[in-house]
Amino acid sequence: MRVLAEVDELKDFWTSCPSHRDADFDFYLFFLRNSPEVVRPHVIVLYRDGRPSALVAGRLENRSIDIRFGFLRLIRLRLRALTFMYGGVLGDISLAAEAKDVISCIEESLRAGEADAAFLEYLPVDSPLYGCARSLPNPVRVNHSAESRIHRIRTLVDGKSFMESLPSSERRIQKRRARRLAETFGDKVRIERFQDASTLERLMEHAESIAEKTYQRRLGVGFANTPQMRKRLELEAQKKWLRAHILYLNDQPCSFWICSYHNGTLYGDFMGFNREYSYYGPGMYLVINVIEEICRENQTQKAARIDFGIGDSEWKSILGNQCWREESVCIFAPTAKAVGVNSLQTLVAAIDRAGRAILRRSNLLPRVKRAWRSRIARG
Repeated sequence: MRVLAEVDELKDFWTSCPSHRDADFDFYLFFLRNSPEVVRPHVIVLYRDGRPSALVAGRLENRSIDIRFGFLRLIRLRLRALTFMYGGVLGDISLAAEAKDVISCIEESLRAGEADAAFLEYLPVDSPLYGCARSLPNPVRVNHSAESRIHRIRTLVDGKSFMESLPSSERRIQKRRARRLAETFGDKVRIERFQDASTLERLMEHAESIAEKTYQRRLGVGFANTPQMRKRLELEAQKKWLRAHILYLNDQPCSFWICSYHNGTLYGDFMGFNREYSYYGPGMYLVINVIEEICRENQTQKAARIDFGIGDSEWKSILGNQCWREESVCIFAPTAKAVGVNSLQTLVAAIDRAGRAILRRSNLLPRVKRAWRSRIARG
């Protein structure tokens, strides 16, 4: 389906399927209408007995592809791409035959010249769709530069203290953080919660004052006070999804965690902290206190789990209690341009992995990452 009118006809089936927040029907339409790079929708629908049984939500867009060595961007390319969003597989695609039908539809679009490549964003590596996409007979048309990433979540148990469920070492560290903050700032330590549209202006302003100093900003990722971000948070506030928190020290914003609640899951979207306060561990202090608050809540819309998002880190491994692996798959069109881009990505990725393997064997990789991030944050 390639026009909005056809997508609207799927609304009843779409909304009947349990979904990730990113694949919510309204959220999908929001990105179609507010992302300048998007050309049109592109939704693949499988039918059983004349009725929809599954769909894969995507879009046709003009997409930038960065060829990176570590954090360093070597070159940026522009491709016309079919992007199938994270969590966009709705309904039942549990059989290899169904997954093969989806990949066949994608291949047909690529051969017809609709796009240079098709991106299936972070599929579980044990899913039939991932296996089918990876098993194309022509290996030069499938990306080899992506690596699987760990996705961690935390399931919450009613009536259980979150702090008491943490390792004893982390409990001691969190108590030490709280003690240091109290000794230095006294009663000038507070956490403020933002949920309503009326508080967005203050949230955007204070989160930006932190985000502009982070290494994520230097990489061009993470939170930014932009019109598109404002519209997104307005939508989340209107739908009563927004759950944002900021830690203030001496009335100055120090760290933020912007989340959204959807169908029993709290999704951690954006976070950052002022590195000048690193001694106090403000980011972890905020996250643990927010989760403790969630565990104490007695309300209808209480989160049953917290999704920390794609990609691993030390703090996620401490706080999460379930995980799985995901990997993006890119299928390139049968053209010289597309295959050339894939070959260049593969070469650079191979060199990057070899370098990281050497650092990992010498136990230098974590130190190099920290130093690089500090350098990026300093600009």
